Order: sequence, then structure tokens, then C-alpha cells
Amino acid sequence: MNNQDLKSYGKLIGIMLILYAPFWLMFRAHGDELVSAYPHLEQSNPYAASSPRQWYGDIAIGIESGAEQLRPYIEHAAWQWAQRTGKRITVMAGTSPAGHSTSGRITANIKSVPSMAQTQTWHYMSTGNIAAAAMSFDPVYLLGTPDCIQHMVTHEIGHAIGGRGHTDNKHDVMYPNQTHCRYALSVGDVSHVPYDGQSCSVELLRDSSLFIPSFNGYSALLKYTGTGWKLAEYLPSAGGCSTVYAIDMNLTFGDIRSIGGNYRAQLRYTGNETWMLDYAE
Repeated sequence: MNNQDLKSYGKLIGIMLILYAPFWLMFRAHGDELVSAYPHLEQSNPYAASSPRQWYGDIAIGIESGAEQLRPYIEHAAWQWAQRTGKRITVMAGTSPAGHSTSGRITANIKSVPSMAQTQTWHYMSTGNIAAAAMSFDPVYLLGTPDCIQHMVTHEIGHAIGGRGHTDNKHDVMYPNQTHCRYALSVGDVSHVPYDGQSCSVELLRDSSLFIPSFNGYSALLKYTGTGWKLAEYLPSAGGCSTVYAIDMNLTFGDIRSIGGNYRAQLRYTGNETWMLDYAE
């Protein structure tokens, strides 16, 4: 094999790696949660496996220096988990200093980890309640699409607030493999964390899509196209609540919640599983 053959072979290998990389990134699993005892709060009696994995009160998320690019994703994920669980979750103003104590809060940082991202939690030894958590995001995966980054961040916050392990439904955000990028929380996602709340309201997502948690036994995602909304997902849902009213395929939303506030709106059906906005207030 001469030098020309080696160069051609090298180019072929390079092209194959470039083509394969997106699939490798897509199907690589989230890191399993690491569970540790919080060293400053250890007590003599270890907590039982059945102890609650909840936070005592409100949850604060701090963003470490160098991870500020994660803020919009963290804010939206925190808002969505708060909406669906009834738990108050806030993102701290400003940037937290690198390496600061995680005591009493969740922190987010960017560093190389063995998988897409990893979450570590510490627990009070006496009760099993979560005392602190730290989320680490591998920088390689922050080069993906905004939807995939949002999916990853929403998934890790699910671990940080108490979701152990993963769900077995590929349509859930808490499914172990990011087979497709979504961040609208399903009923399975909400039931995976140890809180009782579940919002009935329709959610206006970060990309202006509308997520309907439950409507006549189904959940639906209407993906915003720039001019209207197109049905993207329609899946069975275990929830029984809804603030959506349908007449001749036109949809009236009594309560749409977003980070910016609450809205009422009506979408007019234009055929081909597509809706246009009639009014919003």
C-alpha cells in the first residue's frame, strides 16, 4: 500500500467517523445517579432504602463559574418540574463561584464525565431526605441542538430533585437513552419523582411549542412551526385532568402557563393536523 493509498484510506475513515458521530451522541445513555452520604450531616443511624428521597423545603439551583451558558436551559427545566410537581424550584441570581459548597442546594457545572451528564446527591443519614446535589454536564454534548441540550438538563434536574434510576418508556424525559430529544414532561416522568403534585395546565415550552399533559386520556405536543402549530406527538396518558376544550377540532385553552405568565388562547384547525392562533390574552 503506497502513500496515496494510505491517504485515501485515512480520508475514508475520517468520513465514516463524522457520519457515525451524530448517532453515537444520540444513543449514548445518561449517567446513572451517584448516591453518597452527605459528609457534614452524618448521624449514627443510616437511612433505610425506603426513606423519602425528597428535599425538605424549597430547592435552589446554583450555576458554577464557567457554566453560565446552561442558565436558560436550567431555568426552563426548573420551571417545568416546579409546574408539574408543585415543588418550588428557583435558579440563583448571578454565577456561583467554582467549587463552592453544595450544601442545601443543587449546583450545575461543566466538566468531563463518563457519560452525557451525571448527578450526585447527598442525603441526611437520619431521614434519607436529600441534603444537596451536583449536576455535571460533559462539554461534548453541549454542542448539540437546543432541544437535545434542554432534554439533557431537564433529565438531570429530575435526578437532582429525587428521581432515582430511569423510566422504561422511551417517550419519557427520564428514559436512560436520549433516543429522541424532548423535554415536555410526561405522566411517567412526574410519577418518577417522589412528589404528589401534577399540573393540569397546558405548558408553553421554550421553543413556543404547546404541551398538553392530559386531554381525553392522551397527552399531546403541538410543535410550533413559525406560523402555526403541528401535531408532533399524541400518546396515551394516565392523567385525568385537562383545561382544553375541543369543538370541531378547534382548541380552546383555558390556562396556558409559561415562564412569562398565564394565558388563555384559541387555536383554529386548518387541516392536516395543523392549527393557527385565533386569539390569546
